[in-house]
Amino acid sequence: MPSVNLNIQESGSPTLRIYISPTSYRIDALAKSGAPIPKIESGIFLIDTGASQTCVDPKIIENLRLTPTDIVPIQTPSTNGVPTHCKTYDVQITITPTVLPSEVLDPILNIPYSRTLSVIEASLSYQGISGLIGRDILKECLLIYNGRVEGFTLSW
Repeated sequence: MPSVNLNIQESGSPTLRIYISPTSYRIDALAKSGAPIPKIESGIFLIDTGASQTCVDPKIIENLRLTPTDIVPIQTPSTNGVPTHCKTYDVQITITPTVLPSEVLDPILNIPYSRTLSVIEASLSYQGISGLIGRDILKECLLIYNGRVEGFTLSW
């Protein structure tokens, strides 16, 4: 089973690098129109079991030159029960596994997690992260948070 095995950061938070690109449909449309295709973006994302949907910072959305697909109401502790409306975007999310040298011969361990999904735009860079990994991704994974060894594993 492919997985990411990392240490929990000094903040006590499980974070990992995620790669984000436009969907293949968007890339095809850009190519057909002769428009430049944005480079893949990456950022540090916090695993957040309280987030129902994955969130991405506006800076990444801007760099990918995406157009919104919807506006959805969201609630957070800071909205005090009053929904705020956020834009959503379709993106391709990729997580690459961390493979130990002794496991390189098993090709299944090198398969990345890669999905097209709708993400919510949320300003998170002031917290030192580029986004949140929500339950829309976690529902397809196994997450082990091991505080005793200050590490976590995310498998898919």
